[in-house]
Formats: sequence, structure tokens, C-alpha cells
Amino acid sequence: YLYGALGLRTYISRKTGKITTDDDALKRLSRQGCKEAMIIRKIRMIRKAVSTYFEVELDADSRLRCSYNPVGTRSGRLSSSKTIWGTGLNMQNLIKERSSEDAELTIPDIRTALFADDGYLGFRMDLSQAENRIVAFVSGDGKMMKAFNDKQDVHKLTASLIHNVELANVTKEQRDVGKKCNHAFNYDMGYKQFALLCEMPETKARFYLEAYHDAYPSVRQWHTRVVDQLKQNKTLVDLFGKPQTFLSIWGHDLFKQAYSYIPQSTVATKLNTHGLLHVWHMPSLDVEPLNVVHDDLWFQIPVSIGFPLMAEYIMSIKQSLEQPLFYHERSFVIPADLQIG
Repeated sequence: YLYGALGLRTYISRKTGKITTDDDALKRLSRQGCKEAMIIRKIRMIRKAVSTYFEVELDADSRLRCSYNPVGTRSGRLSSSKTIWGTGLNMQNLIKERSSEDAELTIPDIRTALFADDGYLGFRMDLSQAENRIVAFVSGDGKMMKAFNDKQDVHKLTASLIHNVELANVTKEQRDVGKKCNHAFNYDMGYKQFALLCEMPETKARFYLEAYHDAYPSVRQWHTRVVDQLKQNKTLVDLFGKPQTFLSIWGHDLFKQAYSYIPQSTVATKLNTHGLLHVWHMPSLDVEPLNVVHDDLWFQIPVSIGFPLMAEYIMSIKQSLEQPLFYHERSFVIPADLQIG
């Protein structure tokens, strides 16, 4: 229909070499003003959310479970999927609230459907802007490090720098752009991919790319140091001393994997050791670990133990997660924020 009846430009999949109407193709067609492509994307978005999350099969006791892959991922993050009985889902991929590009469709945050047991409080301890903070101190960028040390909003700072506006005058929409720039350009995403991801003209994406690196020149210098290290032995070491050898084909895709390794592996190791294992080895069985998702640790505690003791346990976990990290002569702390429900 899109390529035949409407006569729109045909897109070819880079993976298969065949004509495609995958999400990237539909994004490009939507960006050109094709309303039909936008509608199809919404339908797919709803179908995906319904089949993956809202029709998920629970176990007989109404619990949501998964099967963990013992090998995990390259970075050390946990990897999970449905259980061997076909119940549950991938617990590392629980969607937050998601809206379509024209904001006419919103998929709710699936995590709001998850409850602690009766008589328990549920907790989510989140490492604040963890990867971005590690990039700041590993790259040695002065503006970024100062922002984190001064407890500034680094996404707002980025928006201020790339839009050339006062920090106090940054709008929510500008901050959202700053956040996307931080996540993308820290790991050297190209402007064409950024344009597709953010559904904006390539000229604007290119402007943001160059403005970002003008604001934070140390990031590209860090990228150069990472490539130089790969040339020596193809091995990088995270801030916990965990090595990873990169054996993929030499080129930009390999480099992007390498740029993300130290921040992602460091966060995963910190959560697994200072978070999950710390809870596991606590002398009390009252703190029950539930899940680890990227930079979040989930656990529950019975209300019956009383709030003073509960506060002791929470502070113990927080202090463990906030142990300082060291990179050469620099040390820094990733703050752990807490949500209760």
C-alpha cells in the first residue's frame, strides 16, 4: 500500500537487503508527512504493548517471574526472559510511559501495575544519572564534572549550552533534547541515527551533534583514547577492574560498543555487588530483593518490623551503593535516590 498505491519512496532493510516497512522505515515516512505510516506505527505500538505486557501470563500465585540467563550480557547487566513454562516476561525491559510522536497515544508505565506483597512496602533505589556521571569523570570534562559536583541538572545544562539560553530559562522540551543528546552523543551516535531516533530533520540533528561536542570537547578526546587502547590489545577495563576484550570487526560499530562498555559495566557491577549481593548477605531476611533493572535495585520490606529498623536497612543499602568510584586521580560518588510504594 505505502510503496505501491501511494508511490512513496521505497526503503530497503540493511539487515536483509529486502524491501521493508519496519519501524525505521515508518519513522522516515512519517517524517515526510505520511499520515498512514504514523497510524500504522501507533497500531504496532499498541499491539506490542498489549501482547508483551498487558496479556502477560502470571504464575498460579499471581506473581510475575522470569528466567535469568546465567551468562548475562557483555556489560554484566542481568539478562532475562519468560520462564521455562512460558509465564512472565523479560524483567529488564519493563516499559516506562511512552507516547507517540504526535502525543495522541500514550502507553502507561507498566511498573505501576506491580505491587509489593500485602503487609510490605516496595522500594526502588535508583543510581542517579549513573552512566552520564561516569562519562563525565572518565572523560575528565570540566563542565560536566562541575555540574555533577554542584548537584546541577546535567540534562538542563546540556540544553542550555546547545540552545545558547540561560540555565533558568531552559524549557521542558529543550531539557528533553539535552537528555537525548547526552545519552546519544556520549557514545558517538551519528546525526542520521539521532535524527531517526528523535524524528527530526537531519540538519537539526547535525547541529545538535556539533553543538554538543563544542560544549563538551573532552568527550571526543575520550573516544580517541578508547580507540588507542583498543589498538594496543582490544581490551578495556571498567572501574572495578573487570576486563573485556572486543573481537568484532574493526570499525565504528566496534568503537561504539567500546565507548559504552566502561560506564555500563561499572553501573552493572556496582548494582550487582554493592546492591543485590549486599542485600543478599545482610544479616536479616526481612529485606527481600526483587529485581535489578539497568540502574535500579528493587526490594521489599515488611511493615511489621517497624519504621526505625526499616530505615536502618535502607540506609545500609544506600551507603553500600554510594561507595566512591575511582578513575586515575579522580574519585566520585553516584547518589542513590529512593522511591517507595
